[in-house]
Amino acid sequence: MRTSFAIGGLTCAVYGQSFSGTDVVDVREPRHHFVSIRQLTGEGVRMRGSFDGGRVVARRMCELDSFFLPVGHRWSGTCSGSGNGRFLACDLDNSVFKNALGDRIGDIDLEPHFGESPIAPGILERLEALCLSPEAFPRAYADALTTVLSFELFRARSNKRFLPQTLKFGASRFKPVLDHIEDVLESDPSLSELASLMGLSVSHFSHAFTAAYGVAPHRYILQRRIQKAKALLRTSDATVATISARVGFSSQSRFSQIFARQTGITPSAYRLEQHR
Repeated sequence: MRTSFAIGGLTCAVYGQSFSGTDVVDVREPRHHFVSIRQLTGEGVRMRGSFDGGRVVARRMCELDSFFLPVGHRWSGTCSGSGNGRFLACDLDNSVFKNALGDRIGDIDLEPHFGESPIAPGILERLEALCLSPEAFPRAYADALTTVLSFELFRARSNKRFLPQTLKFGASRFKPVLDHIEDVLESDPSLSELASLMGLSVSHFSHAFTAAYGVAPHRYILQRRIQKAKALLRTSDATVATISARVGFSSQSRFSQIFARQTGITPSAYRLEQHR
């Protein structure tokens, strides 16, 4: 079974694969290709090969290892052994890195990798959860994970040193962003959409917004949704399912879960309490 989601120039998928015997592997990808080994069972699988005909790498696959093949590079070798695995695969365009880091990074020149993952386990767990149930998370959450993944890959595998710009804006500079969020709460605004209103990359916008408001953009959007839902529960007779859709949630169950987490009470119980 293969489950996936796509956002902008990033495509992520979770899939299972079985290994038996020895196979020849020759990989050249049209996009930057990152694979994380999420789970392995069986006797064991060993990879042996080289990037671009260089030094031979021989390694037994281990959980939490990763394989990264940038555009323009090639992996050739063999895969031997037996076992079953679950993998998270992410394919990225150059646009993902430039959107996250800004055009000033220039050419995207990244080095291949096979071994211990340069991406923190928590980030990979969230990406896997997003693949398995994309409808359960807002668009801004997926945007934020995309930014974090591309930044961490660039920082770990680029020959260039990236120094983030320090941007400071007063809260008044964000008024067009806040107004836009209120206008499109039900349609799940993306971080790139919000960043473009200020002419910033997603990364710089996120840092500046967090510095100004003390909360990340996707958290702010979530808070505004819950606040609007509370107002609708107090002042309208709309069903919980209708209110859930009006504040941008794809399912009533997800809305109720987030509402209870934020307020300590379910939407129905909140409405009853307010009417009393």
